Amino acid sequence: MELRQLEYFLAIVQCENMTQAAKMIHISQPSLSANLRDLEQELGFQLFNRMGKRLELNDSGRYYAKRVQEALGILEEAQKTACDNAHARERIVNCAVEIPVGHAGELLRTFYDQHPDILVRMGYPDSSTFSQQVIDIKLFGSQLKLNEENTILLGKEQYVAILPSNHPLANKPHFKLSMLSNEEFILTNPSDLRTTVTDMCHEAGFEPNIVAETQLYSEALSLVESGIGCTIGTTFTWLGHHHFNIAVKVCEDVHRYRYLYANLNSDIEPSQATKTFIEFLKSYSKEITQSYEDE
Repeated sequence: MELRQLEYFLAIVQCENMTQAAKMIHISQPSLSANLRDLEQELGFQLFNRMGKRLELNDSGRYYAKRVQEALGILEEAQKTACDNAHARERIVNCAVEIPVGHAGELLRTFYDQHPDILVRMGYPDSSTFSQQVIDIKLFGSQLKLNEENTILLGKEQYVAILPSNHPLANKPHFKLSMLSNEEFILTNPSDLRTTVTDMCHEAGFEPNIVAETQLYSEALSLVESGIGCTIGTTFTWLGHHHFNIAVKVCEDVHRYRYLYANLNSDIEPSQATKTFIEFLKSYSKEITQSYEDE
């Protein structure tokens, strides 16, 4: 049974005449008669009493017509809802992050100023934010330059030293990581960053004296602000914490970068909203990197 057969059936119900119904739905009368005959054969019972050229629903036909009208109404409503949801989905970007975006609030505020009609949901991949949602893009960082399908390079970020604002080295116009050889360090737990920081210190000629480790980047910044020690971060992940009384210094003797990538969900076609957000991230990342290179 096809949807078309049911629509043809309701046309006959409305017109009570095969010729008039055929004209209304723009098919030939023999084709409409054949469709009705096939439908009745499939159902196993007749739907109409034939009274000359007039077709009148019998009891079975009246019951069946009522149910068909209800079913088609439900189908029409489902199609409308699905269409509305699809249009709404076009204005939403589900963005999973595997890097700590310390200034996500500032980033999103800037994006919303430019694109107030697009909603960005941001969270870690396993967070409740995406428990019932399809992830559009995933942001992650790597020290390697990647050339993978559905992976877009957004930019690169520098590693920076973060000191208490009143530290004697905070206002040095030319800063090197080696200047921190006698300082105490605070690190966060992600193993990739800890290993990178240790390697950078070794390259600068010293072993870092790690006095504290934290789970959250904001906790590390709070300890730095309190004068417990210094830490290492990256421009994109550590900026935007303007409420902390800290100094961020580019290290002239550090030549490592972390590359920022957006990985597109290969199972779906990216929406225009997703494409717009990616272009914004490229521009935003470039501006942040440039601002610290100019300092």
